[in-house]
Amino acid sequence: MNPRTVLIAAMSAAVLTACGATQTGSAKPASSDSFVQPGPGTASASAPSNVVLNAQFGQPYAVSIPTYSNGAEGPPDTYTVTVAAPTVYLSSISKTTYSHFLSFKVTLKATSEGVSTNPLYFYVRGADGQHYKGGSTGEDTLGSAAMHTGQTYSGTVIVDVPTLHGVLAYDPIQPGAGGSLVEWPF
Repeated sequence: MNPRTVLIAAMSAAVLTACGATQTGSAKPASSDSFVQPGPGTASASAPSNVVLNAQFGQPYAVSIPTYSNGAEGPPDTYTVTVAAPTVYLSSISKTTYSHFLSFKVTLKATSEGVSTNPLYFYVRGADGQHYKGGSTGEDTLGSAAMHTGQTYSGTVIVDVPTLHGVLAYDPIQPGAGGSLVEWPF
């Protein structure tokens, strides 16, 4: 099923504004010490020690994920992922679970054939340790796609959260399992 057809509780900025949500600005890290990894990093699914735990917003991170076909390992999916600092929306919508929406602009650039994208690869781990699923709806969404070599794909991932402190995590291996390859603290 195409994720664009699934109704997700989080809404795009345009829908939020039309329904009474107000933009309050961009989230910022608590301090510059929050980021211990300066510059671009590399994340690899087969080497957990290469997980980037303190990624910087706006920096591209190289990702390499092994692929398998008929039980044999194939060439890895390779690409970069870049996430802009979130925009914060306060919600006055009564049907939301929490009172804040974080909108993350995500850009992926494939350096191999067949790289997949999906907004469900992203989630926020709140300061309370809980996981809040990412989603997208509206015109500027990060949808589900298979990318071609050299293709750039971007869109917005929106997460409904109770607080403005936490970590955006990216897990294209086992979405929803709680792992991650890249984490952006905010």
